Amino acid sequence: MPEIYQFKVHKATAEYNGESLIIKLWYPKNPQIIKERLGANPEWGVKVLETLISKGFANLANKNNPVKPPSAGSLIVLNDEVFVCHRRDRYAPTHKLYHSASAGFPQNKRALFTKKGLLDLALTETAEETLLTRDKKPRLVVTPELEKYIIESSKRLGFDLQTYKVKEELATGKDTLEVYNYAGELIFSAKGFLNIMFDADTSISFLQLRYLDISSKEVLPVDAEGKLEGTFEHYNRESFLIHTKEIEGLKFASPLKNPRVFQTKLGGRFPKIYTPKLSPENYLGPGATLVTQPYLFAPEDLLTACLDGLGVKGYKGRKLYLELWKEKTLLKDADGKIENINESCLIPKEFLRK
Repeated sequence: MPEIYQFKVHKATAEYNGESLIIKLWYPKNPQIIKERLGANPEWGVKVLETLISKGFANLANKNNPVKPPSAGSLIVLNDEVFVCHRRDRYAPTHKLYHSASAGFPQNKRALFTKKGLLDLALTETAEETLLTRDKKPRLVVTPELEKYIIESSKRLGFDLQTYKVKEELATGKDTLEVYNYAGELIFSAKGFLNIMFDADTSISFLQLRYLDISSKEVLPVDAEGKLEGTFEHYNRESFLIHTKEIEGLKFASPLKNPRVFQTKLGGRFPKIYTPKLSPENYLGPGATLVTQPYLFAPEDLLTACLDGLGVKGYKGRKLYLELWKEKTLLKDADGKIENINESCLIPKEFLRK
């Protein structure tokens, strides 16, 4: 995981009309760079989300409740209505065993202060969901915009494959991000799919939907996320191919039926992609909770925002409501004390291991 590069923002607002969000951030005059997460703030989050939903406007931040510049990423959607995502493992710092779109923190000043930098961050993070063709000699699936980033990502994994180019269409986001300086002058604005969360961390995310002209029957996914400190350490998280119909109306943390899940063995000329059978994480749910069913579908805020953007039944127009439900449930179960928060309360009781 690249180093975090961000700062606290104490002035931010959100507007919501039931369909789209406008988030405005005012960067401080002399930002103090921090290289760690802000941390959870669900009590503030509940107030913000309730106000935003009921009144259409809310202050996202103040002196005592800062936010940060946005993370960025996107979701890959194939031409047969299948999307590609990964599941965070039990070692993840937040949202263990949640399903997620690919996104990450800013890593430099350019990603914080320019639209191009933000969009490049989205591309870099998206390339960590790599697709290979289902051939004896697999090829890297690339698009004109993603090609450079996907090749860099695959080389970190140790393979150098021929490419297979496909067309890509970028969805026009329904939400708007506006970034201002301390004097109120616009630095940049961007259209995308936005989400805010306060439960495991305080975060704003800028996301895109990338439609690739290739079907799920033609590809196999490789999750390329890892730690780069001298030698690259591959996390080998589980990758999923999920049809939007499979999750329509599916309750949070309920089992996927017939999941298409993949992991990767590196080291040979070509990566070996397989379906895990005896993974110790098969029977872990959100928060690495012991559960009775494998592969509970638990979308975190990033994926929820993308599913809302896709118009999936049960998610369309619901991203703020789902986030509010999650944070209120966590606080109620913990008697309002952050230190007592346990994500097992989000899992239907019939799937909890006693």
